[in-house]
Parts: sequence; structure tokens; C-alpha cells
Amino acid sequence: MPDPKAKIIVVEDERIVAWDIQQKLERMGYEVPSVLSEGEVVFQKAKEYKPDLILMDIHLLGQVNGIEAARRVYHELNIPVVYITAYSDDDTINRAKLTEPFGYLLKPFEERELRTTIEISLHKHKIEQKLRESEKWFSTTLSSIGEAVFATDTEDLLKFVNPSGEDLLEQDAKKLLGKPIAEILPEFLLTESEEHKPITLDSKTAIAQKKFKPFVMKLKNGNEKYVMHVRSPILDHRENRLGTAIVVRDVTREKLQDDEWQKLNDRLLRTQKLESLSILAGGVAKDFNDVLKSIMSNTDMAMIELPQTSDSQTYLKKIEETTIRATELTNQMLAYSGHGSFIVQSIELPEIINQMSHLIDSTIPENIRLNYNYGLQSPQVRVDITHIRQIMLNLLNNSVEAIGDEQGQITIASGSRMINEYDEAIEFAQGDLLPGLYAFLEVRDNGCGMDEETEGKIFDPFFTTKLVGRGLGLAAVLGIVRGLEGAIQVASAPGKGSRFRIYFPSHSNPDEMDVITFRNE
Repeated sequence: MPDPKAKIIVVEDERIVAWDIQQKLERMGYEVPSVLSEGEVVFQKAKEYKPDLILMDIHLLGQVNGIEAARRVYHELNIPVVYITAYSDDDTINRAKLTEPFGYLLKPFEERELRTTIEISLHKHKIEQKLRESEKWFSTTLSSIGEAVFATDTEDLLKFVNPSGEDLLEQDAKKLLGKPIAEILPEFLLTESEEHKPITLDSKTAIAQKKFKPFVMKLKNGNEKYVMHVRSPILDHRENRLGTAIVVRDVTREKLQDDEWQKLNDRLLRTQKLESLSILAGGVAKDFNDVLKSIMSNTDMAMIELPQTSDSQTYLKKIEETTIRATELTNQMLAYSGHGSFIVQSIELPEIINQMSHLIDSTIPENIRLNYNYGLQSPQVRVDITHIRQIMLNLLNNSVEAIGDEQGQITIASGSRMINEYDEAIEFAQGDLLPGLYAFLEVRDNGCGMDEETEGKIFDPFFTTKLVGRGLGLAAVLGIVRGLEGAIQVASAPGKGSRFRIYFPSHSNPDEMDVITFRNE
């Protein structure tokens, strides 16, 4: 049965024929809101009545023929058109085909033939409408998703790219469409290998859990992005390949966030390890120091009681020397733990360097050139001068050993820097600094440098790259710096030397020169 609600406009310049068609349509249950004879008014009436179908004669009164009227009605209003004409020549048919008609009836035609053509045309239009809606739905979805989507044809020419794809490539889609996909995407997104195997469509769980290795994608403008991808063939109902769909997810932000999280986690673990070791070292050093005091006291008493000519004096002297060396070691352990004694005073760092310049010069071999570089501003700091000297000698000794017998240079520098809460350019070896003005002391060399693994261990107690250890070294330096509320920044790479920069908080009252003693418990 025909749809009784279907509205059909008849466009026919012969009145009797038009009347006859209207009668037939109404007998079949269709609504005919208008019968027209001129092509000029078709578009306006179609907008007014919004018919489901138009029966259009090709030859009409006026300057606009049926083909021109049908083209505008279909493409602008999406109303299907069925031609009714007495002409069946090739030229007329070819011109009519360009407007994508839904049917073609030759006059005269039977009522049954008319109804069949109308019903098929209405059904075809409904299917077409659903297809267009589906295409619109998918197009909107693909344009809205965050992943970059690329689709090619059988010749691997790019036929579709969504806005996320433009953002990924940092290029305009108009410049990409029609180009070979191999010129647009890197090879690892287009070929399959064990190293660059795409995630399959069944790997949703793995994707959600981030169990994948992102690949580095280098853009033509030189930028690099981390990506993961899915690739799948586009097949027809006969399993013939129509093209390829490639979905690429930009995971650069996630990768950087993961790297940053890992870096922060490593710093936290390193800080916790250093804190645990410092507590252990402090406890052991205090107890061991008490034992050494007892040994030293009894040794002194024995040396006093025994005659100076006694053979035992030689052994007691060795005990005394060994005890003194052990005491120095416990003092280093106390310094590392932050429980050492500090006699602090306000002073500028360049002044300390100048005071020990003769000592520094005597420790530097002839194959190494020594440079001094003082900043224009050097705020006063409250530090223990003896400990600063110990820090300097430790760092210089490491630089000398890093250079070895080769020609090299060491630079001692000082300066100041304002540290703010959001300063991401500085990564400290342990902990962070409060915002404020800091003076820094720097020792850098062009020696052998360190890899990341070595750099991560240099502040561990008794860690050394030498065959024979030499005590706490940099671990004691870190303890001293922490005790003075400072921080250490390390930069090094194999073959490119090392730089140690130590920050100390600026003293707020530079005129105050008092000397105090405190113990950082």
C-alpha cells in the first residue's frame, strides 16, 4: 500500500496531462499540494510545501527547464525527482542523469507503472537518507575523537584525515589529501615488524593499562612526538581491499608525564635512601665516637704513666694515630648525617675562595689549567668556613681525578640566583630549595664525566669509581650542604665533564658578623 502521507508535486506544462496525473495520484492515496507548469516557481513551491517527491516534466514553459529545476531542488533541498517525459533520446537521458533522478517515466504510462516508480523512488530516498545520516554520524564522530585517523584508497592515496590528524602532523588537510600516504606518515606506521608492530584492535586492555612502547615520530618540521597506532584494512562485502585505516594516538603528554613521575619517584627513593643512611651513619658515628674517646683517653694515660724510653710507647703512638684517623672518619659520618658541629659566620663565597687560593693552586697538577670566575653579585651567606674548604677540596680532588694525566681545565665560579616556587630548570641531587635568593659555589671540569648510573650513586656513602675507596667523599659534602640548608645541582655526561653547583641561602642581615655554634639535630 502506498504511504497516504506522501506529498507529491506535479510539474507538467500540459494541463490535461497534469490533471490526469493528479487524479491518478489522489486515487492511489497520495497528497498533491500543487500542480505547476513553469520551472521558475518549482524551487520556491518545493521549499513551501516540502514534498516527499516531485514528478517533473523535462520540457516546461518559461526559461528554466525540468533538468535545471530538478538539479537545484535535489542538491539544495534533498527532494527526490522522477522525470516524466515523452523524450527518450540519448542526449536528453544523459543530461537528465547528471541530476541523479530517482526514476524516468516515458509518456504515456499506466497507473500501475506510475505507482511502482513512485514507491521505489520513495524507498530508495529513505535508504539514501539513512546512509547520509550514517555518514554524517561517522564523520562527526571521526572529527571529534582525539586520535588521528587516516584513510587511504586501493592505491594508498590519502582520502580522509580528521582534525586530530592535522594537529598530529601540524599540517592542513587540504595539502595532504590525494598524496601517497608514504609521503605523509613514517614507515613504521605503514609496515609491520617485530619492532614496530601496531597494536591490534583486540588490545584495548593493554592500551588502557599503558602496556605499550610508544614510538618516536619525527615530523617534517623537525618536531618529535611519541605515538602508538592501530592499522586495519578496509574491506568490501567480498573481502576485497578498498583501502587502509590508520589510527594514531599522540601520547607525548602521557609519555612526558610518565617520565616526570618516574624522575620524581626516583628522587623520592634516593632522598629516602639518603635519609635512612644518614640516620644510620649518625647513630653509628656517635656511638663509635664515644668508643674512640675512651680509647684515646686510656692511650694518653698509658703514655703518661710509662717511661718515654719504654718500647710500649711506639705501639701506643700507633694506637693514637689510628684513633685520630678513625675520629676523622666519624666526623665525616657526622657531617654526612647532618649532626656535625657547624661554626657559622656571615661571609661572601669569593672571599673564602681567595683565602684558600694558595692551597688550591698547590693541589692542581701542571697539566690542568685553573680558572676563576666570580659573578657580579655575591650575597653573603652564613656558613662554616672550615666545612666550605672541605667541600672545595673534595670537589677539586674529584675533578683532578676525572681529568687524569690528560690536558684539561677546572673552573671555580661563584654567583647568585633567585629560586622561585615554579623553577623547573633546576634539579637538585637531594631535596628542593625554598624560594628566595641563593649564592652558589661551582666547580666544573672537562674530564671524563659520568653516566646516569654513576651519577645516581655518587652521594652514596663509601661509593667510589676507584679501585680503593677514600672515605665518604661526596656523601660528606652532601651532609654538610644539607646541614647548612643548601642543595647540590649536578650536571655531567660521559666525555663532556662534570659540573657541581652548590647553593646556599643568602643571609638576610649582611652586616651581622657574629660567630655562633650549633648542632643540626
